[in-house]
Amino acid sequence: PDLLVFLTGGDAFLLAERLKTPIFVDKNIVLKGLNRILYYNAEK
Repeated sequence: PDLLVFLTGGDAFLLAERLKTPIFVDKNIVLKGLNRILYYNAEK
């Protein structure tokens, strides 16, 4: 089965370098999500 891994936070890139599987890394994913919610609510 396919496994999707998300790494977040300031140390995500350090951990990502040690993994041998393809992963998604974004240290600002929480901020991006909060910003998206803000814009969504501002449009109402």
